[in-house]
Amino acid sequence: MLSSAACSGQEESPRPEPQGTTSAPQGTTSAPSTPGGAKVDLSHEAITDEGMGPLRLGLSRAEAEKVVGASIPDRPGGPRCKDLAVDGGPQGLILRFAQDKLVAIYVLPSASESLSTDSEVHRGTSRLDAMRSGTGSIGSRHLDDRHEEIVLGSTVATSKGNIIKFGILDEKVDTFIAGQRDFADLHPCGGS
Repeated sequence: MLSSAACSGQEESPRPEPQGTTSAPQGTTSAPSTPGGAKVDLSHEAITDEGMGPLRLGLSRAEAEKVVGASIPDRPGGPRCKDLAVDGGPQGLILRFAQDKLVAIYVLPSASESLSTDSEVHRGTSRLDAMRSGTGSIGSRHLDDRHEEIVLGSTVATSKGNIIKFGILDEKVDTFIAGQRDFADLHPCGGS
């Protein structure tokens, strides 16, 4: 939603931001920067279907490095995308890039419980609580007796069809990914 100041071209006074970060106006993919190049502690930023703290879907790798104040080293990937980690970032947090654009944020089973969605769903959250956390469509697919995938899609018009997908193991969240539907897959890019 645009404010009247945004529509008139006037500067809008900034809203309070999480300590150490600034963010781009809603609906943009330009890279905000950290003051003085300070590193952002991503373990305290909520993951949504639009990004994580200052990381917004659509940022290039260079822009993402700038907003988090840390290197995101390149490495080989698959034919469609690359899974990359922030140097010194939270263990088990993966940023998925396709054509040098951030398309999803992936939380691996090795991640700590501090990485969570804006609804406070994290590794170890019950299946039922994960399902209750969504405001949009819910889809579920049982993979076997112990494994299930749950997909939450936003009904908000600004979500651009992005989703959050939870990997459930023994009735608890084991892993999750948030981002563009085509890239929100609970398997590594290019992995075997």
